[in-house]
Amino acid sequence: MNIMAIGLATASTALCLACSRLSHAPHRFADLKNRPPPAQDAPSPRIGIDAVIVAVIARTSSGGTVVEAFEEQGGIRFATPRITAARAQSVLRRCAKRDESEEDIARAARQIAAACTLSERLGCEISGCLQAAAEAYRRERKMHDLKREAFAMPKATIRLLSALPAATIALGELMGSRPLRFLFGSAQGLLCLLVGLIWYSLGLLWTRRMLNEFEASGDSASMVPLTLQMLHAALLQGSSIPAALVAVGETTDGDVAQALRLAGSALIGGTVWREAWIVATHSESEAACSHPAMLIANCLESAWRHGSSPTQQLALAAQRFDQDERSTIEQASSRLSVRLLGPTGLCFLPAFILIGVVPAVASFAL
Repeated sequence: MNIMAIGLATASTALCLACSRLSHAPHRFADLKNRPPPAQDAPSPRIGIDAVIVAVIARTSSGGTVVEAFEEQGGIRFATPRITAARAQSVLRRCAKRDESEEDIARAARQIAAACTLSERLGCEISGCLQAAAEAYRRERKMHDLKREAFAMPKATIRLLSALPAATIALGELMGSRPLRFLFGSAQGLLCLLVGLIWYSLGLLWTRRMLNEFEASGDSASMVPLTLQMLHAALLQGSSIPAALVAVGETTDGDVAQALRLAGSALIGGTVWREAWIVATHSESEAACSHPAMLIANCLESAWRHGSSPTQQLALAAQRFDQDERSTIEQASSRLSVRLLGPTGLCFLPAFILIGVVPAVASFAL
């Protein structure tokens, strides 16, 4: 009997515990259901490309790796511990702002990948190389905004001239002159409409061509500031000038990068300074002065010959380059405003007279 009593007591206790667990089970399932998703699946906030690079620099400066920093920013995991342009682009696309285009994302990703490759080649701190990429991206955004502001007035003028004939016709209809009846109800009106549209289309094509020419100006030398910043980061970490030239030349693209690779290799082989750069630019000494790479050669020549610090010269060269490009954009905007007088007087004004003024006057005469 004692054994049966003990068994019944044990069974009743187990039954009570089971009922208690079942009573709490819905709450546990609710907690699991309402638990937030893992960090890698959560959407990344759109803080912007510049903010992502700054956060990665801060993470690497505090002891983390660049791969860990990008994984935290993008909320994703990489299969191998290496940052490539494609991986950086995937992270930047998640965090980019609405006004940052796909071209901005791809360009910044290439700069980040180049900075990581440079750090691996020279063994310098990744934060300094990423800082060079951040400075280059800020400069490009600043110049893009400056060009957009400089061309805002010419573009507004074009939009105003484009809408002026339609606004004149609408105003004539409100005043009771009936210009539409003249344009579509008579042979003279159809002729005015046809010729006016032809002049209007020619004016749009003319102005669009001028805008495309000015917007595309200055893009060929856009790699020079990034090259200056990366050379500054490499030399600041104690790298030699030939090694820095070769490393930066191999991690970037373009004619300037090729000239840096050739000049660095020639210097390592024992070629004197001036001849190395003549070989690198494939030009004689007089013609080589116009090559963009000669700006870098002039900055580093004093350090190579006399042992002075090259970093300050590179920083000053980057500032001068920004000032020159700013001046170029402002001058281009001024020339564009003057050249817009051509299509305005020869195309838009005749189209406005034929479509807007002539129908209003003729409708009153009818």
